[in-house]
Amino acid sequence: MQGAFRLLRWLPIAILTLLLVGGCNIFEFVSDKEQTPADEAEEAMRDGDYAKAREALAESVKDSTNSIALYLNAKAILLDSGINVLEIVDLIEGGDSVDGANLTLLSKFDDMGTSKQNDWYQKNTEVLQNLSRIYQNEAVGILSAEDIALDYTVSSMVTSVLGLRDTNRDWKIDDDDFNLALAFESALDGYDFDGGSYIDETGNPQDFAGLSVFLGDWQSQTGKVSASTADTPNGKAGYNTGMINQYIAFILGMLENSSDSIGLLISQKIDSSFDSNDIDEYIGQIAAIINFYWHNDGEDNDGDGLHDEELLDGVDNDEDGLIDEDTDFTNPLTSQHFGEKNATYFSSKINITTDESKQFVATFNYWNDK
Repeated sequence: MQGAFRLLRWLPIAILTLLLVGGCNIFEFVSDKEQTPADEAEEAMRDGDYAKAREALAESVKDSTNSIALYLNAKAILLDSGINVLEIVDLIEGGDSVDGANLTLLSKFDDMGTSKQNDWYQKNTEVLQNLSRIYQNEAVGILSAEDIALDYTVSSMVTSVLGLRDTNRDWKIDDDDFNLALAFESALDGYDFDGGSYIDETGNPQDFAGLSVFLGDWQSQTGKVSASTADTPNGKAGYNTGMINQYIAFILGMLENSSDSIGLLISQKIDSSFDSNDIDEYIGQIAAIINFYWHNDGEDNDGDGLHDEELLDGVDNDEDGLIDEDTDFTNPLTSQHFGEKNATYFSSKINITTDESKQFVATFNYWNDK
């Protein structure tokens, strides 16, 4: 396979070439003190001392312009965290096809426990920052976007999937977050937000349907009455409906990065031991239905000819098999509309689409057009 996964094998030759171009005399004695930071880092990684490798590269990555240093630093972080990129790619290539089954990659992360999830989430975020500098051509050196495209694809996807567990977007996974299920729907060829659970302030588990957990303190702050049923909680404290779009924008933004970079491998016909088309399909399956769940953006998110027609209440108001997709809470439905497909009512509904929610339309359109 070309590119990043084989980089460490030919890296010493690349460094030697740079030294020759720089006019160094290869017959001169080179002491340990005269090793380049990249040499020291590579040697430390061979010895399994990833902290030492990162220390050797610290100055080189400080200005984030040296592609070799950025790549080696990313590699050291990955090796130190125990993130197995090959295993992740194998899971992606395997795909999921059983109705109601959770996203395999997310299930793997959930099995780790919160502490390990956080370690992977935070370290992988740092890896992504390093690789982004190379991928966006903001770093100089011998590495190009094509060289690290697969690494960048996987890193973006891992950040996206782990980000599903960082529901309040504070870059840590803890009790302030909640668990959304992401179940496969063969009829739609993608993954549906199918409710989930959280621990309330008294330490008791609470289940919720759809995205109703995002109601949070919204009702008490506005004085409006929820249409949620008796068995649907009113939401988790500290959350509000505006956080839905921020959450989905992060998830789909990371997946967009993955889609772009795997698309580069496909378009350039770069040889790989992995199937780039399988990875591309997997990314699309995760994004496809998530793209239905934008809130109050004035768009027909789920492609049924209506816009913002669902009430955020844990009920399938438009009877299309999905709950709380394409929602708007500014003009709630009353109970008489539950269980009815009332196109006249839905299309005449007064929607208050704000500039804040419209800013996410570009991301919606990216996936809607694919």
